[in-house]
Amino acid sequence: MKALAINSAVTRLSISCKNDDHIVSAIYDIGMKQSETLLSAIEYVMEKANVKVEELNYSALS
Repeated sequence: MKALAINSAVTRLSISCKNDDHIVSAIYDIGMKQSETLLSAIEYVMEKANVKVEELNYSALS
């Protein structure tokens, strides 16, 4: 299973990507400036987890 989870509801931006048994997470303590970092952070965790967008089975956002 390949999944992407994003939490940007608080001042910390957390993103995790799961590729079967391999999980990559990143946490950014950046205040309310998540929109400035969101796309590059998603690209970073997905690259490290070796997952492409079209391969995702699930995604979650809060």
